[in-house]
Amino acid sequence: MDSGRRGGANRRLLATRGACGRYRLVSCPCHHRRRRIRRYGSAQPTHPFGHAALPRRIDQGCRHRYGDRIEKGRDMFTGIVTGLGSVATISPLEGGSDMRLTITTPEGFLTGAVTGASIACSGCCLTVVEFAGDTAFVAEVSAETLSKTTLGSWHQNSMINLERALKIGDELGGHIVSGHVDGVAEVIFVLPEHGSTRMRFRAPSHLARYIAQKGSIAVDGVSLTVNEVENDVFGVNVIPHTCSVTTIGTLVAGSRVNIEIDMLARYVDRLSVTHDLGTEGR
Repeated sequence: MDSGRRGGANRRLLATRGACGRYRLVSCPCHHRRRRIRRYGSAQPTHPFGHAALPRRIDQGCRHRYGDRIEKGRDMFTGIVTGLGSVATISPLEGGSDMRLTITTPEGFLTGAVTGASIACSGCCLTVVEFAGDTAFVAEVSAETLSKTTLGSWHQNSMINLERALKIGDELGGHIVSGHVDGVAEVIFVLPEHGSTRMRFRAPSHLARYIAQKGSIAVDGVSLTVNEVENDVFGVNVIPHTCSVTTIGTLVAGSRVNIEIDMLARYVDRLSVTHDLGTEGR
């Protein structure tokens, strides 16, 4: 049961068992041994600092004595926006390369959230580093994220689509979204059509192969169905409800949006590449 190295630091791995019966490893900053539990709710090993070493729920991690940050597996979202927020303050970090955001949220949106929780902000997964009252949280954004998303163009009062991380038992209303933005697309046109709105976007050329007709795509964190694809241009139809409860309704020609391709398309493409490599070696 050797310790693993992650980010240059020595970290023990915890094994937790999900509803499917399989064990998964959760990184913990403390020095645990790898252990297993038969089922949730059973007696749990004691942490060196006095707290439970193993989580009772798969979406919870080990809470360290010196902070409320939770180390856990990859957070997932569904692309169903549950609130509209806005940028309250922007402060530069590290000479202006990174930035610190304060984001306001609707009343009750942060209920149950803790420091270290993940929130999708217009499709980009951000970590809560602290709270500013009951209706605002603070997040820090790296220069890498600013350069690869639309976050670098945010300003005070910019509107943001918000979604809390998926929990076991939640309804999967959209599609699986990781909150890792793949690129920035540009709105080509917005056209009212009957009761809905037809929109067309130009995606980065290297992402075009992953976008399929009747497939799913996340646009500024909103799960949408692709109607048509032509080279690097794809179109969607958006119903009035989605336009009214998200920032999609504010888009105009020339607007830039974060997009995340369907995770399934990503893995299928990777499997095809590895299959080709395997056949070449025969």
